[in-house]
Amino acid sequence: MDNVKIVAVLLNFKRPFNLPTIIESIRLQTVPVKIMLWHNGVEDQIDGVDWVLRSNRNIGCLVRWYITTLVDADYFFTLDDDLAFSNPKLIENCIKVSRDNNDASIIGKSGRRIGSGLKKYSKGISPVVTDTNQNVYVDIVKGRFMFVPSRLLELPPLFFKEYKGRGDDIWISLLTGVKKNNHILKKEISDGFRELPALNVGLANKGKEHYIKRDIIVSEVIAKGQVKWFKRSLIDISYRIFWNLYSLVFGVSDHRESISDEVVVIINNGIFDRKSWDLMGKYLSDKRNEGIKTVEFRFPNATGAKLGDWVIESDSFFEITEKRLREILFSLTGAKKMHFVSKYEGEKNLWSSIKRSNLLKNRLGTR
Repeated sequence: MDNVKIVAVLLNFKRPFNLPTIIESIRLQTVPVKIMLWHNGVEDQIDGVDWVLRSNRNIGCLVRWYITTLVDADYFFTLDDDLAFSNPKLIENCIKVSRDNNDASIIGKSGRRIGSGLKKYSKGISPVVTDTNQNVYVDIVKGRFMFVPSRLLELPPLFFKEYKGRGDDIWISLLTGVKKNNHILKKEISDGFRELPALNVGLANKGKEHYIKRDIIVSEVIAKGQVKWFKRSLIDISYRIFWNLYSLVFGVSDHRESISDEVVVIINNGIFDRKSWDLMGKYLSDKRNEGIKTVEFRFPNATGAKLGDWVIESDSFFEITEKRLREILFSLTGAKKMHFVSKYEGEKNLWSSIKRSNLLKNRLGTR
């Protein structure tokens, strides 16, 4: 398995004490793994990670799929921050299972086959993996651990899609499946984990509401005709209408809140001198008075004090065009309109804008 590029994409929210155990379990794998961490905290010291992106705002799990666009790899995997590997050959086993299946499936720890009717998720089946020698096939791999061939991530229209839901594992699973029960669970993989303290953090601890939200997400993806193997009917569209009404009446929604309808996106890569950055602060203050929030992405050579309402700090440089990075950030905000500084001339910042509707048809694209 020489020269196989594997990247772990980790998220951390309110469980930083679990990270050393998780990182150690990854480093003990029999194949080398690069570790990328989206860390929802700005003060904690994180050791043993190849690349840390720190955020002062928790925007949910969707961000991990955008992170995959920033680096080349043959395989990516997600691992929740209350779960660690107990088997040092687990990732090696995942590679083997994936290759045996032509890298056409997501490999997971647990999953679900969707059911019929209104409650396609909650009335579905979560199979128990008991047979060592056989694969178990599911429609949805649960997000606690997802081992994904990078080629599959070219399939979903992740970029600038009208998706604001929290069930990223459902969305990724259904949109990468070319047939029913496309994805794989296997006992030698499912048994290779140990649980860490969860502290009642996360959507899975919300009881009945959690399942309703996941029913809503499945219904939305199917109603939009985005599941290749599912023959959508008018009744499936009516289910989505029902869930829309249900959400309005009972206040239950699968949607995350946007930061604001309009955002200013600033890429702070050291090009601003002190005077221009102070001037930038004035511009942003004026925008804030108009109800427009600021997103600031800071590279290691960032200039001056933090100015953003939402600040993301990278501890490493990486190759990406400024335009593409702006668009990633814009998509993650959920905003309808983005303003950005196109260039700086003398004492004048020149602003440009773009509407979300102009970007909705863009696909994830190659890295």
